[in-house]
Amino acid sequence: MKLDLRFLYWLVSLRPVLVWTKVLLLLVLMEAQSFASQAQTLLTGTALDQESKVPLPDVTVQLKRSAESTRSLTDGSFSLPLPRQLHQDTLVFSRIGYANLRVALSSLALDKPAQFYLKPTPLALSPVVVTTNQLVEKKFGITNHKALVHFTDGTMARGKPFEIAQVIRLGPAVATLTSVNLYLAASQTDSATLTLHFYAFDGDRPTPKELARPIVRRVAIQQGWLKLNLANQGIHLQSDFVVGLEFLPSMASRHSIPYEIKLGGSTKSFARTSRETDWRVPPHHYRLYVTALVASSTRASRPDDSENKETAPSARLYSNAVQDSFSLYVQLPKGYAAHKKRRYPVVLLLDANAYFDIVHSETQKLKSLRQPILVGVGYRDARQMDSLRQRDYLYPAAPPADSLPLSGAAGSSCLFFSASCSPSSTKTIEPM
Repeated sequence: MKLDLRFLYWLVSLRPVLVWTKVLLLLVLMEAQSFASQAQTLLTGTALDQESKVPLPDVTVQLKRSAESTRSLTDGSFSLPLPRQLHQDTLVFSRIGYANLRVALSSLALDKPAQFYLKPTPLALSPVVVTTNQLVEKKFGITNHKALVHFTDGTMARGKPFEIAQVIRLGPAVATLTSVNLYLAASQTDSATLTLHFYAFDGDRPTPKELARPIVRRVAIQQGWLKLNLANQGIHLQSDFVVGLEFLPSMASRHSIPYEIKLGGSTKSFARTSRETDWRVPPHHYRLYVTALVASSTRASRPDDSENKETAPSARLYSNAVQDSFSLYVQLPKGYAAHKKRRYPVVLLLDANAYFDIVHSETQKLKSLRQPILVGVGYRDARQMDSLRQRDYLYPAAPPADSLPLSGAAGSSCLFFSASCSPSSTKTIEPM
């Protein structure tokens, strides 16, 4: 086979062109990489309270004319990438309880960390009535922590920011808050940043309106009452309000905050994560109270007495099907005794140890419907509720691999008020 010499010469002459093409492409890529590295700047800084110089967590930092934004961490620090084309934009800092801070990027040395001070927003408080009566300090809220059964809240994600809140009923008198107290069930080596919020209450949920500026504290997690002193804050409130405790655990924390909860009772409680705007209503309450200075002549009920009270069962019922006793909670409509021939709807509720009081509170709001007879079925021992729910609500029995020693009773037990129950399934209800 003969090879055309002209074709071979063309290949040899083309080789330098290919080499130079590769060199040019390499230079272009290096230049593009260098340009990309210089196309944006990483702005770093710290957000602080202008008055106390305390670092502010959860401050929103964003560009005025762009969607670029970030939030400050528990120590107030933040970082924000700044594209070169936005170096003439304006930074906007915002946080509840503080005036928005606007800073032109052109006034900053973008390659150096900076400190940004947010000014607390002045709030218009209700008029304070000055009297000659002696002031005394009283407690308002759930003050009892000597429960027979102790529970901690496992509904909030570990290591994530969240907020819990509770209604405080002060009554008509003007009160000066002196402390907020939350009971912790255990100690931890980690600390947490806690922000106190004071919201108005519309009778159902906390409102976005805050009655006093937020207070930021760094707290140790120690067993017992966590006391947040407010004696020098000048917070004057009256009537019903909501106190919120926003927790920002340390970045290294893998533990949940071990605050105690209380089952039953009429207190209104709320919870939400940092990303939620709407409040959730949990079936439990927090062992939380405030202390406040009120006039000694104030004729107000003692809300702590009613809020410490836990609703007791109306009767107990023994079931042969599961060889165990159940607690029955019964609430009759208003005026029931005067209208014995009137027919009422009946609402049957399970897990009544935790949910009876809150469901009863909701049924009282049914303006357009006739009030129902509410019957709750709970357990004799609320401490075993979770394991007993596995027993009663699962069918068939779980295999050993599932590690559920109590299960499968849903196939053999029957509802207490079902016509299909045999006479031997239950014994006579015994009043408490």
